[in-house]
Amino acid sequence: MNAWLSIDFVAKRYGTLPSTVLKEGDSLDLKIANLAVQYETYLSKKAQGSGAELTEHDMQGMLDRVKKRAEDAKKSN
Repeated sequence: MNAWLSIDFVAKRYGTLPSTVLKEGDSLDLKIANLAVQYETYLSKKAQGSGAELTEHDMQGMLDRVKKRAEDAKKSN
């Protein structure tokens, strides 16, 4: 996703200005917002009876990957 679109996406999701996201946000905000949208999409598809079922193990794996990327990002800074 284009960086500017990512900033806009997070700002809209959390009801703030893009300039606030630029000043106060970080990559973890982007990752959490993206994960949240994926989960909302999953719930929507599940309610409609379409899409594959995510197991607790699948969802835990998603969370673990986000946490690891956040840790790696902190180490590289």
